[in-house]
Amino acid sequence: MRLHQSKISPALILAAIITCFLPLMTSAETDDDTNKQAESFQAICLSSWMKRVSDVGNMAGYKNFGEKYCACALTQPLDTDAAVDKAIQVCMSRTLLHNTMDSLEEEVGLDKASDKDISQFCQDTWNLIYPKMTDQAKETATNFCNCSQPKLVALLKNSSNMTDKEYDAQIDSVAASCSESIQGG
Repeated sequence: MRLHQSKISPALILAAIITCFLPLMTSAETDDDTNKQAESFQAICLSSWMKRVSDVGNMAGYKNFGEKYCACALTQPLDTDAAVDKAIQVCMSRTLLHNTMDSLEEEVGLDKASDKDISQFCQDTWNLIYPKMTDQAKETATNFCNCSQPKLVALLKNSSNMTDKEYDAQIDSVAASCSESIQGG
């Protein structure tokens, strides 16, 4: 189930962006054109993201999340409605967990983080992007955090032997395994 607690959903944001840019993305392009389109996609996506909720307590954190979400969306195939739905699911779950782990690292330290810290930071990230969740949305957030928490604890135990790229890939893997709780429907 997709969370629809705000007037503009992430699906609508991506759909609007794709409608505007699909002709540009499929035409013959130079590297410079591609870079300009990517910058335009990012700018429009972020602008739409910032308009979806007006009563955010941490606007800088909300914007940072939106930047990461839009950067992820840019890397996904967006040529069909099904691809857009998949991109939303992939990018929302990845961005949720990367943001959770980045915040945890900054505020607690990964070496000191407990399982309760991971759960709390995951919930905090959901509350950042959905400040007024319905009961159904809260259940979705809880299910996602409950699914990812033990996997992230295991990841932290092994992270000292990983490169940053491997660590990020493992977070993406956890996100993929838990993303069914936030898929569209």
